[in-house]
Amino acid sequence: MCDDEDMGLHVESREFEKSLPLDSRKSLGQFFTGTKVSTLLAYLACRGNVKSVLDPMAGTGDLLHATYHASVHLGFPIRQLHAIEIDPNIALFCRRRLTRFGQFRVPTVRVLNADAFDPTTHRTNGAEYDLVISNPPYVRYQSLKDRSESVRSGIVRIASQQLRGASRDIWMNLARSYSGLADLSIPSFLLSALFVRPGGLLALVLPATWRTRKYASVVRYLLIRAFRVEVVVEDLSGGWFTDALVGTHLIVARRLSNVAVETPVSLRTAWYNGIWLKISARAQSDASCIGGAFPGESPEMKFVSQ
Repeated sequence: MCDDEDMGLHVESREFEKSLPLDSRKSLGQFFTGTKVSTLLAYLACRGNVKSVLDPMAGTGDLLHATYHASVHLGFPIRQLHAIEIDPNIALFCRRRLTRFGQFRVPTVRVLNADAFDPTTHRTNGAEYDLVISNPPYVRYQSLKDRSESVRSGIVRIASQQLRGASRDIWMNLARSYSGLADLSIPSFLLSALFVRPGGLLALVLPATWRTRKYASVVRYLLIRAFRVEVVVEDLSGGWFTDALVGTHLIVARRLSNVAVETPVSLRTAWYNGIWLKISARAQSDASCIGGAFPGESPEMKFVSQ
């Protein structure tokens, strides 16, 4: 895909998002990722062994678009781009956007208009992926109302369907026990993480509260128990999502083997120290989160290489 057509897709996506009713966006926690953040996370997550990719809360497809684009620039083919989106109009736009890649080098694009927390969604979509990349919806618990219990029970049932052994027990216990005060990003994290194959990557946009809030302890525990955090990128400017009320972190973590997951945290003897990066406003440019620090073409590629 040429750069002009690629840029045209981004512009088309922004115009579509502006046309959506604000009340509906707020109720679903839709803070669309945008080109700058999507590109940075995609380059951090794309590796040569990534062939299958899922975004279970895909929105207009920003992250999958960026992942495809990064994989082409890095020189390896992605075989599957899969998406789930609950809003029918947004799912239709996402499908049209991503299937534009079909005439190039992506053989399988699948976009489901469905609720990612509904177990029936995954009866035919159940799979493990090399990369699960997503910007989970951020909805406060006060706004979840009657949906909170269906979300919780949905994760329990999906974990029972998808996982085996110690992993299934861990996910089901965390799904049953996370605080009722948790915002929707917490169960979204649990859901996204369970579709990552052992050795695969989880790449998420999360509110900075995952590090400090008591109700986010399940996130911190699962990252220690079942993953190895490779990099965290923190936005110091507060400008990545101007409508959001909290700061933003990008997290890339690698799923441990099933044998490693079985070992309780208390019995671990070796720990991996990931990289924590902080990006200031001065490091940014109009077109990139790190374009000020890495000027010229492909600043994200330069950033990841360093």
